[in-house]
Formats: sequence, structure tokens, C-alpha cells
Amino acid sequence: MARFFENELNGFLRFRWVWVIGLALLGSSMAAAVGLPSTYPGCQTRSVTVAWGGTVPVNMSTCHFFGLGVVRPGFFPTHGTASPGPQPVNIYNYQHNGSTPAGGGTDVFHVLDDNSDFIIVTVTIQPPSSPITVLPASLPTLRAGQPFSQALSSTGGLAPYAYALQSGALPLGLSLSGGVISGTPTQRGPYSFTVRSTDATTPTAQFADKGYSDNVLSLPISLVPASATAIQNVAISQSLNIVGGLAPHSCLLETGSFPAGISVTSGCVITGTTAAAPGDYSVTIRVTDASTGPGQFFELENFTLTVSPTTLTVTKVSNGGVGAFTFTGTNGWLSQTITTTAAGVGVSGATQPLASPGTATTVTEAIPPGYILTGASCTGMGAGGTAALSG
Repeated sequence: MARFFENELNGFLRFRWVWVIGLALLGSSMAAAVGLPSTYPGCQTRSVTVAWGGTVPVNMSTCHFFGLGVVRPGFFPTHGTASPGPQPVNIYNYQHNGSTPAGGGTDVFHVLDDNSDFIIVTVTIQPPSSPITVLPASLPTLRAGQPFSQALSSTGGLAPYAYALQSGALPLGLSLSGGVISGTPTQRGPYSFTVRSTDATTPTAQFADKGYSDNVLSLPISLVPASATAIQNVAISQSLNIVGGLAPHSCLLETGSFPAGISVTSGCVITGTTAAAPGDYSVTIRVTDASTGPGQFFELENFTLTVSPTTLTVTKVSNGGVGAFTFTGTNGWLSQTITTTAAGVGVSGATQPLASPGTATTVTEAIPPGYILTGASCTGMGAGGTAALSG
């Protein structure tokens, strides 16, 4: 009996010893978990929304067994207060301070559960309601390279109103000053920004935020006119007149061919000298504007260069009298008579094409009795052209 009792006692003592050791190990495990996110299912975070200046309960009834703890030290709300509900604590009441953050936003605080682990509470603070309405409801279409100006207006508060960019960014090239959005957009693509209108109410002004978002579009490009004329053997240097897009533009020959000796520069100038046969030369020119944004903006523009034959026009000035004066020529230039009508005033004859550009051409005047040739000049000679007078 005595021995049996001893075994039972020893057994009991061994059991107690193991049980005590188990408690010590369990206590060590619990101590290591303190200060971590709550391990109650779904209790690591809570999210609520509160009206400006209002109060909202945060229900955390499933996040404890014996009641919630205090707000975690060092993690108090910034824009309001958090107070516990009745014991045992199931909820915390968040009360917004009614003044910050400007225009609404978020606040965060931590609540400890009954294991001293924390629950992160995020509060969305709605913006304050305002009687002010900002117009226009939306902005007109914006295009890169097109000047823009839009005045903002407000009603419902006390004038005058002040306007400022609250968030986001105006499209590149635009600015806000004195309630007017103006400038020339330079970048294509989406934009989003918010303007705040503040009235003159004292001591606390009222305000309203108005958001604008859309896309800056490209501005169509065209050539006006879409043609030019080059005269055989006469140098041409003509800048293309580009309408639309954002300057400066660049140009590139896309399809077709100019007559030999003629080209378009990257700066959009038709330049060169050609002896090509008269006629129309149709090409397609790629015109790219300077706007930024996704990729490049360009358009393909049809263009026609007309090569005209070399022509010769004679202008007659008679001094001391008027009369009829006859001229003959070579290289296909036909004879013609020019009649002056006022002394000292020039009269031009018909312009005539020459048969072969680059070939010497002679024009001879039959001097009427009583007149003498006192001078002659030539203008509009092509590149390398020369003129000589005789007789």
C-alpha cells in the first residue's frame, strides 16, 4: 500500500511538474506576441467613413474575448479623437475635429485587443459640404498647340472668390491666375486637377473643390496653300505655311518625288533649282509637330510643285513722248509691239516662255525715228544667268 501510494504521489508530482513547465512555456509564447497585428480573424484592420465634423462608431466586437484595450500609445488619431464605448468595450467612437485635413482625407489610429496586439483603424474623412458651386462643369476641348482661355466663376458664397490649384497638375502650357485658366497646351494625353474656390466669408471662409479631367487632343495639321511654283533654272526657297499642330514643325518627304534639284528640308522649306520639264509634281509630305505625349503627332499632307518654263517679259519706258515699239526675239520668243501711253511710265508686254532654258536668248528692239536707246536692264535672272546689252 505504501509503495503504491508513493508511485501515485510520484506520478502526481511528475504531472504537476510537467504542467507547470507547460504554463511557463505558454506564457513565454504569449509575451513574444504582444505588439503584433491582431490575430483575431479579420481583425488586423478596420475601415470607416465619417462626415466632416461628425462621429462614427468602429465596431470591433469580434476582436476580443474580455473587451478591447486602450488606444495604442504613439498611434493616436491626428484629426480627431477616439474614445471607448461601454464596458466590456466592443466599439471605439471616432469624432472628427471639423477643421483638418483641408478638403477631407484620412486619419489612422491603433486599438489594442485583449492580447495587447493592435488593430489598425483607417478613417476616411469626407470633405466639408459647401453651398458654393464652381463653373464651368467641364472644360472645353483642349488641343496641343491651340491657345486656350477659360474663366472660372462661383455662386452660393460671398464674393469675391479666390481660386487656387488644390491637387493634381494643369496640362503643360496652362496656368491658373485670377480665376482664369489660360495658355497653350503642349502635351497630348490625359489630365486631372482640382481647383479650390474660396469665398470672402469671415471669420471662416467657405470653399468648394471642383475637379476637371479629360484629354488634351492633337490639333489637325494642314498646308495652306498646298502648292508652290518653281521656274526652270530659277532658285526657289519657299517656307511651307503650316496651319495647326504645335510649332515648330518638321517635314519629311513621305511619298513621290520632287523634280531633280528640288527638296524639302527638315525645317519645312522647299528649296533648290531645277531644269526639269514643266509640269506638276505631286508628293506627300510628313509634317510632325512639337507636342509631347504618347508617341509623335504627325499628318501626311498632299503637296504639288509646279515647274514653269523660263519666261521673258519686256517692259518699255519711253521718255519725252509716247508711241509703239516693236521687239523681236530668239529661242521661241515671239515678236510683239508695246505701246506706251504716258511719258516715263513703263508698259509691259506679254510674258512669253522660252523654248529652251539655259539657252542664250536675244531680244531686239526696232527704234522708231526720233528716239534713241538710253538704257536697258534685266531682272529675275536664274541662278548663273547673265545679261549683256549691245547696239
